[in-house]
Amino acid sequence: MNNWQHEIDNFQEMELRMGTKIVILEYIGEGTVQGEFNENDDDDAPVLRFSCFEKNPKGRHHQSEEMVDASYCTNLEINAPMEQKLRLMGLVMEAIQKEDYKHRLEELSHFPNERVENVLTGDEESSRV
Repeated sequence: MNNWQHEIDNFQEMELRMGTKIVILEYIGEGTVQGEFNENDDDDAPVLRFSCFEKNPKGRHHQSEEMVDASYCTNLEINAPMEQKLRLMGLVMEAIQKEDYKHRLEELSHFPNERVENVLTGDEESSRV
């Protein structure tokens, strides 16, 4: 049995801000097998979710509002290296700078994944099977 409790207890939500946009990387109890993480399943692992927000300058106290279709569970396990977490957050931030971000965010929900990396870096030829 995997002991993920230490990782879960010590994970701190991560936040990236750029202008009015905010990307949050968090653990909310999701797992790789059936949605909700099951600590009794050796094949399951806790995974992270990214959610995107935008500050509303006209809103009350300049509150942030969740962007439409901009919150996805990922394949990124909670104990992934910091470099992968930061890379994902940067790619998500880059995606939400455009109006048509939904498809790109759907692709990023499969991060880390070699095919996704190849598409994102423009090396689509090696991503074809």
